[in-house]
Amino acid sequence: MTWLSHRYGSRAVIALMALACVAHPTLALLSIYGGFTALYAAFFTLGFVTSGIAPGYIDWIITYAPPERRPIYIGLTNTLGAVSQLSPLAGGFILALSGSSYALLFGLSLLIGIAGLISVRFLAEPRNQRAVYSSAKS
Repeated sequence: MTWLSHRYGSRAVIALMALACVAHPTLALLSIYGGFTALYAAFFTLGFVTSGIAPGYIDWIITYAPPERRPIYIGLTNTLGAVSQLSPLAGGFILALSGSSYALLFGLSLLIGIAGLISVRFLAEPRNQRAVYSSAKS
């Protein structure tokens, strides 16, 4: 992932991670029919997403943020990222309300992943933006 970020930019890593975020619940849903093979593949995609966090999101934020504001951007990112720690609680709540329907839970996860994949299209590559920012500043 670091090689991909260095070669093509952090946006490419985020896009690849978004694809894996769509593949993960899809494979989990398919494990109902595909058995353990699909389930193992779902866990593989989860590891794939986890390995791209630093070269994807963190690199994007550091490159996007102006040098004098980087501590604010990183601090805000970590603070807002803490909300994701409530995901297991939200998942349990959804399961309790749905009568333990994992298909519904993974379906909702898939919709969220698709929304993330669509939003990547609107994400600027900060290296290109930095070049525009530098030339406009001089």
